[in-house]
Amino acid sequence: DLNPGQGVTAVVDNNGKVWKYTGNYSVTTTWTNITPIDPSGGTFKRLDINPTTNDIILIDGSAYVTKVNSSGGSSVYYGRGGGSTWLTMDVAVDNGGNVYAIQNNSIGGDMVYRYNGTSWAAEPEMQEHYMLTCGDAGQAWCAKGYPASQYTWMSNASSIFASVVII
Repeated sequence: DLNPGQGVTAVVDNNGKVWKYTGNYSVTTTWTNITPIDPSGGTFKRLDINPTTNDIILIDGSAYVTKVNSSGGSSVYYGRGGGSTWLTMDVAVDNGGNVYAIQNNSIGGDMVYRYNGTSWAAEPEMQEHYMLTCGDAGQAWCAKGYPASQYTWMSNASSIFASVVII
């Protein structure tokens, strides 16, 4: 939400720095660096924001996931569910606080994993996905398959898959 006083706006730049918007959404365009230390020693690549708590969920280039509050503090390290990432990684969080991450599975394919509060669990129906987002009521949405523009040898069309966690 881009209304003053509602929600948090944050981005990850090309150097892995996490920036939070601290302007007033009309005249001031101020960004503050809130990059936490990445326990795995990697560089943050993508983020998502919990719409209920405004916590920021980050994933680094090795698919390790870290949560920080909207000030960049109170870091919680979630590790990762699968092996290392291959070509793609993404992270998303739903309004119930369920964290999802695309990570490399044991046979070398990208799979969605869900953090259940203590450990990662594979979502076997959600394999070979490219992008991930979440919505209300525990919904997770991802694009299945890879676009032909990214992999010329894989020309199948992408489709959208949805999963719902009862919260």
